[in-house]
Amino acid sequence: MHGKRESQPKSQRPGARVPESPRVPESPGTRKRRALSAKNLRTLPRGDYTDSAVQGLTFRHRASGARTWALRYAARQGRTWGAQRRLHLGDLGGPLALDLEALGLSDLLPPRAVLGLSEAREVARALVGLAARGLDPLELLAAADRERERREAEEARRQALGLVSLGDLLDRYIAFRAAPPQGWKPPKGQRAGPIRPATRKGWEGLAKGALAPLRHRDPATLTVEDVEGWHEHVGATRGTVVANRGLELLATLYSWSMATRGDDGQRLLASSPCGTVRAFPERPRSRTLDSGELRAVWQALEGEPYGDAVRLLLLSGTRKSEALGAEWREIDFPAKVWTVPPERSKTGEARRVPLSAPALAMLRDRREADPGGRWLFPSPVGAVGPVGSLQALLRRVEKRSGVGDWTLHDLRRVVRSGLAALGVAPTTAEFILGHLPPRLVRTYDRHEPLAEAAAALEAWAGRLASYVDPEAEGGEVVAFTRERAQ
Repeated sequence: MHGKRESQPKSQRPGARVPESPRVPESPGTRKRRALSAKNLRTLPRGDYTDSAVQGLTFRHRASGARTWALRYAARQGRTWGAQRRLHLGDLGGPLALDLEALGLSDLLPPRAVLGLSEAREVARALVGLAARGLDPLELLAAADRERERREAEEARRQALGLVSLGDLLDRYIAFRAAPPQGWKPPKGQRAGPIRPATRKGWEGLAKGALAPLRHRDPATLTVEDVEGWHEHVGATRGTVVANRGLELLATLYSWSMATRGDDGQRLLASSPCGTVRAFPERPRSRTLDSGELRAVWQALEGEPYGDAVRLLLLSGTRKSEALGAEWREIDFPAKVWTVPPERSKTGEARRVPLSAPALAMLRDRREADPGGRWLFPSPVGAVGPVGSLQALLRRVEKRSGVGDWTLHDLRRVVRSGLAALGVAPTTAEFILGHLPPRLVRTYDRHEPLAEAAAALEAWAGRLASYVDPEAEGGEVVAFTRERAQ
């Protein structure tokens, strides 16, 4: 036997229609419904009036003489409505007392608009529309106030720490990573040890170059849209690779700031605007130079003060930073070895580079011309240090040789491909380029193939001579080495 079905209010029955907005109850004798007009707003006696055109819009003429606007509303909560709430809009003829930007209504009124009847009705309709969608205007304004207070406190803390701008924060981060304190635990994906000098130099270049448009910005107010716009601009003006490296530095900066706490125990930054910004696709370069192009480039280097720097790269397969920053103390002429110190090695470990006969002869000539100097390739500006860039030289060489679309880093690919063509064992070729073998191989294979590398570079120098001068002796070199037995 079934029990009696309990009665259910009509508004809660399935399929029942929820009204577009709740009826605002009137308090008898305290509020009058009137057809408000621009004319009678100044003549109405003291009291509260409800606009008959926009439900919930009220006009109050106070005993003090002040005339103010307010809105009484209820926000939708699912299939029902919340409690009645009152929101002050401002004085008649005065400015709006609401933050339209916090409400997502920044384009609702023109700048410096005053609250007349039409403006009050327009604002009220927009606010009622928000409430009908379940967005409580008072809650939105309270959330905006809390966010504003958080940012003001964060800015005060950064000012106390001397981190007012993104540029200040970048400079501090780079200095910190160059000499992190003992026991520092980095964020996930970052190394605990100090960055290499070459890395620091590259980061400082990005901080003052590609990231220059953002240096003056407050790091706490930088948005995803700001970073996306900057990334697109740098990609179009400086290249996609530079834009991606700048984005990587920015992302690691924010990761560090979110994991680092100040003296007050608070994080330097609460969030990152980089998480959803996509890097540009990058395709590895495959450019190499054939024998004819090498001959044209070699000949175009004649008479260039730093032509020997390019020749050294071709003869040794070293990196540009390793060659341009080389000091004479690193060159051991009797042993025929060039030792790149850890601070200039990409791996962070000292590495030895055998020098072939042509490379040694070239370096001896340069040493005789500058017996008291410190640098192999000193800067043309006295007492500055080594030469920093060869871009001007490359432009001249490209024009004279007719060989274009190549970089100094491409010469490492030339050397590596040439060594493979000579039959040099991959382990030896990778040793010459300064690439570390896999960790497991490094753990068990402690042999340094210095002798094998010396023979390989001597053979490569002969092959290179055959390209540059086909009539040179020793131009024909045959494969001479095989993989060592495992």
